[in-house]
Amino acid sequence: DTGRVVVLTRDGYVRSLSPEDGRVEWSFKTQGAFNAGALLREGVGYVPGGDGTLYALKLGSGAQLWKYASGEELATTPVYSGGKLLVASMADTLYAVDAATGKWLWQYRRDQPSGFTIRGAAAPKVDTGIAYIGFSDGTVVALTVADGTVKWEKALTTSGGTQFLDADATPVLDEAGH
Repeated sequence: DTGRVVVLTRDGYVRSLSPEDGRVEWSFKTQGAFNAGALLREGVGYVPGGDGTLYALKLGSGAQLWKYASGEELATTPVYSGGKLLVASMADTLYAVDAATGKWLWQYRRDQPSGFTIRGAAAPKVDTGIAYIGFSDGTVVALTVADGTVKWEKALTTSGGTQFLDADATPVLDEAGH
């Protein structure tokens, strides 16, 4: 909505580029590299830092509006739903933060399995007030966006299966919501 191109780079910078000539219009330094892209919405860039901080930046100037320090490496592009931002960490935590203020609202965490896992994280998929998300222990969970209440949990492992449990792809829903 601002016409800017926003790029997150390995050196920990958020850069806004002019779509006309590619000129850097502003830059913002974070304390780490990025694992996912920003969500751009209504003039604000919501940036999930590898430094564990979720930043809200004014797209016109790069000015910081707020920041939320999760303490865990953030791994997914934030998802907006009903005034909330949902973002997952590499440590199997889904955070819900108020989009206007950066205030923590709720979180859901799963214990990471012991042994080998594939580095990554699933972003939540939101439909009709429910966030669906997979975790590295092979479990998919449905949570209410309003307060993080668990609607259901389903382990996807087969009987006796213990290797490569990760459910790190974002769930997809069909037209009927399945």
